[in-house]
Formats: sequence, structure tokens, C-alpha cells
Amino acid sequence: MKKLLAFTLSETLITLGIIGVIATLTLPNLTSRYKTKVYTTQMQKMYNQLSGAIIAFKTDNRVDNIDGTPIGESAEGAGQFLTNYFSVIEDCGTVDKTRCFASNYKTTANAAYAPDLSGYCVLTEFGSSICVNTMTNGVSEVTVDVNGRKAPNTKERDLFEFELYADGTLGGGDLATLIESGWDMAN
Repeated sequence: MKKLLAFTLSETLITLGIIGVIATLTLPNLTSRYKTKVYTTQMQKMYNQLSGAIIAFKTDNRVDNIDGTPIGESAEGAGQFLTNYFSVIEDCGTVDKTRCFASNYKTTANAAYAPDLSGYCVLTEFGSSICVNTMTNGVSEVTVDVNGRKAPNTKERDLFEFELYADGTLGGGDLATLIESGWDMAN
């Protein structure tokens, strides 16, 4: 008679237990990396949308330099730019920013952080919040929360601050760090 080879119930349960422990140890790291990649992709998309909107604005207005145009002159001019060149679902203007941005932010070190939201702010159809400040000395501060009011509300994770220069280019701040790293955010 042939003897059948098989695993016992206890051997199978021990193997499943070991697989469960390994999965428990690796899953949070994989989830964290996935979320970081999502935020990075959303910021790349917002960067491309902003760049395209600025190019369209410059073309429509036949200007090479946006300093001295409505974008750089006033918060209302920045608002006009945002509402004309983005699909806006919530126009927060210059007063009630809590409809577009979270009320509390933190740094990656878990310290409280207050972004500069003194400009004109909107919430786009893709769920990203944008705030553009009035231009000073040829530089306008731009704040973007790639997922609006949703968590984690952390600087350099889903909240980014950078500059819009008079020639229409974007750079500096968190954006410069991202581009220099090849759009690879630290966890």
C-alpha cells in the first residue's frame, strides 16, 4: 500500500502564523510608500496644471512677464486667474480659507505649522487646494494642498509651498526640494 505524504494540521497552522507575522511587519511600510507615491503624483499633476495655466495666461494676455498683470497686482487678480484657468468647485477667496484648506497643519516632525494662506484660495475639481499671494519683488507665494482638507495635513507630505516668479516659472521652497530629489519624497 502506498503511503500518502501530507502536512499535519499543526504544521500548516505554524506556517500560516509565520506568514501572518511577516505580513504584519511589512504591510505598514508598503502602505506608507504607496501613500507617499500618491501625494507625489498629485503634486506633479498640480505642478503641470499650474505651469500650463500660467503659459495659457501669458499667451492669452500676450505678455512675457506676469509681474504687473492682475495675477501679481492683487489677491482678486490672482483669484481671477485661478477661477478662469482651473475648474473650481469651491471659491474660498481671501476670507474663509477653512472651506479649502484644513484648519491645522503639522511638519513631518509633528510640530504645529501655519501655512501662508493670505492670498486668494480655491478648491479644484480634483480636490487640490491652491492659494496664490500677491506678488512682491517679482515673487508670489503659492501654497498647494494636494488633497484639500483631507489628512494627513503635513508640510512636504500633502502641503507644499513654493514661488511663482515674474517670468511665470515655478520653483523654490518645497517644489525645489521635490524636483531636486527626482520627485522622490522621504517617508
